[in-house]
Amino acid sequence: MTEYNANQSTRREGIHGQHSHHHQLSPHESSPFKNNNRFSKRRRKMISNVLFISLSIIAALIMIAVIWLYTVE
Repeated sequence: MTEYNANQSTRREGIHGQHSHHHQLSPHESSPFKNNNRFSKRRRKMISNVLFISLSIIAALIMIAVIWLYTVE
């Protein structure tokens, strides 16, 4: 006998209310494509952070240079 709740994330099986469990694959069981996707996502995020910081520093240096050029006579 399977009881089913309207909320699909909550599913109970049997009279004793045992929850069904989803089997998760260990890292060595997942496909190489999935691992590659995960690593490329992490790499893109790291590159994005490095570029943001470096370009922010460059922009700040340009602003300092412009302010210095206009204030020094």
